[in-house]
Amino acid sequence: MSEQNALVEQWVDKAEEQYHRERFEESLITAQKAISIDANYTNAWWFCALNLFSLGRYEESKTALEEVIELSPYFANGWARYGAILQIVFDDKDDEDAKSAFEKAIECDESHLSALTSLAAIMERNNSDDADEIEKETKILNHLYIEDGLTPYQLNRLGGLHYRNKNFFEAIKIWERNVNEPSSASLYNLGLAFNHPEVSQDADAIDIWRLTLKRKPDYEKARGQVNELLPRLIELSENAHSICDTVLKEEQYYLNYINPFQLLNHPIDTLSETDALDFKKTQKLRKRLLQEVELEDGCIHWLSDIHIDRSKAISLCDELHDKQKLEFHRQVYNCKPLLRFLTLGEHAHFCVDKNHSPIEIIEFLDDSENGFREWLSKPFSNQFNQVLSIAIEKKYLDIIEVLLDGRRWITSSYTENCFVNSKKKLSELTKELAALEVKSEVEKPVLNDVSNAMKWNGLLDIMNLLPTFFWDSQDKVASSIRQISINSYNHFEDADLSRSIIKLTGLLSFKSEQFSHRLKEDIKAIEDIIHEERKNEVHLTIGSKKEKFNITKNGVYRGEKFISIDNVESVRWGSLLTREHSGIENDSLFVFNSQSGEQIKVSLTFKESDEIQKGFNSQIIDATLNYIFPNVLKYLVSSLKEGSRIRIGHIALSKRGVSFEKRGFIFNKEHSIPWQSFTANAENGEILVQNTHNRSINTSVVIRDVDNAFALLFLAEQFA
Repeated sequence: MSEQNALVEQWVDKAEEQYHRERFEESLITAQKAISIDANYTNAWWFCALNLFSLGRYEESKTALEEVIELSPYFANGWARYGAILQIVFDDKDDEDAKSAFEKAIECDESHLSALTSLAAIMERNNSDDADEIEKETKILNHLYIEDGLTPYQLNRLGGLHYRNKNFFEAIKIWERNVNEPSSASLYNLGLAFNHPEVSQDADAIDIWRLTLKRKPDYEKARGQVNELLPRLIELSENAHSICDTVLKEEQYYLNYINPFQLLNHPIDTLSETDALDFKKTQKLRKRLLQEVELEDGCIHWLSDIHIDRSKAISLCDELHDKQKLEFHRQVYNCKPLLRFLTLGEHAHFCVDKNHSPIEIIEFLDDSENGFREWLSKPFSNQFNQVLSIAIEKKYLDIIEVLLDGRRWITSSYTENCFVNSKKKLSELTKELAALEVKSEVEKPVLNDVSNAMKWNGLLDIMNLLPTFFWDSQDKVASSIRQISINSYNHFEDADLSRSIIKLTGLLSFKSEQFSHRLKEDIKAIEDIIHEERKNEVHLTIGSKKEKFNITKNGVYRGEKFISIDNVESVRWGSLLTREHSGIENDSLFVFNSQSGEQIKVSLTFKESDEIQKGFNSQIIDATLNYIFPNVLKYLVSSLKEGSRIRIGHIALSKRGVSFEKRGFIFNKEHSIPWQSFTANAENGEILVQNTHNRSINTSVVIRDVDNAFALLFLAEQFA
């Protein structure tokens, strides 16, 4: 180390020591002394800037910091302090320059807490709607949450960002951790997340808003939300109760939970902590219970005559010796709707009351330190799994909706357990649709069959009620419909049917955003195909009667007459050009014949100079060639290959070739041309047929006058 460097470091060390003792004037002089020795020493400028900042000399501090970041462009602290000074010096409400400085600090050190905190504050204040900015702020707050924790205000902000990004369950997780913040904003917002259609836990929303009102009675927004949502939930509850109180049979009672206080037939309906801890009372009730078990051979008449052996009765009663479990059982015993759900499967627990929510037990559940939710999760999820699957099996839609509307009081790790049996039931309901999907690989689908399969056994109604946890089952239904639609086009080239089938997905209200995007792309692709297929269609009004004349991929229409594309047997068209005094006149004729004897004839007469009418004539020719003629050709080839003989004018056709008579000087002579030697060309409105090995063997037919004459140009290649 040079003598100069050593001297500079001494002055910088002294400046640092003075700065930490808050002797800012002295420290500044010392730092400036170091700079006078070596103006390129970063730490000298750094302590100069810090002292100037502490002395309120912000402009000078800004200048010193600019020296710092120029000398050490990857010094995160320098950029962070520069951002802070820019917020003071510049009157910029958006703090764009400061924001850039903090972003630079984070580039240098992605865990720089002060830069992250300051940048998050700026972004929150700017409140941009830009998706990238929202995502960036979300990442910053998530990082701060992990590294240093967030203030209640920041937690509420983070939940709001997740909500704006449509990450509703992430928003719920954040807001649930912040329910005790003083303003109750997170509590109110939690209700909004529960109420969102993609979450649809409306009973939870009502409970949360009522809890908000308990803590903040003047929170009018919460009151308004309750008043708006409540009528629908009351009606739903009444409908569910009108079906039954429980979907379980008596032999299914008490399989997943027995409450010790209920087993003891405790005389007090609502137990206080003191009542529950009355050991003498409990012992007396226990003795009577065990006597009942002995006398009645285990039958407990006050619990729907369930049978329970002595050892199990003792084991259940012994749980009351554990203070924690005693309190858990007391909470369940006092919350009668919860108790009756856990024991009898009654769905009243999930039904919203007009005036009351179980606020006391909800607050007990939300206390993450007491362990109640974790303890409750197993019996609750087992019972829910059983009850929901039976409701699905019986197609009790109102009960299904009530069960899925919230108050699923479990930890997230037990969510899967709530739906095991239900998923099996749903798989059975989708069998009809799955079978159609397989069948569509080899047989053209029928729209009504697909529609009926969607509704079979209430599949559509049930699927539309299910929450996002069932997206895999729901997307499976949508995927089957999508695949049937794809097969309709790929295997059977029916774009209209494909579009009609895929549009059935519009009946599904549950599609995930990703799958909805894929369906939109599919529908657009099919629409593009249909547009391409129909670009040559003709839709005209012709004749004195102003009849509609259309040629489409489905067939030919004129007025009330219609020949379907599969029923067209022959077609001919052509033009006669006549020179008149006023110019050349075009007389065009189009004739379409069906296999059942129906005929549609269209005649157009116009001046050759009339470009509009010439355009209509060209459109009819293009439509005929694109939609009608390919099916006629297909019909002719199929008939010939099956052994039929067909005539096109005076020319007879078979699968071996063509034959025709040709007039000689005295007698007519029969000529045959095998397909291998057959050639045909269009010349001056006629089709000239020749033998390639003997051009003298030839004949011709007029395209305008002879049905299917035009087909002669294409038949040879079908039999080569």
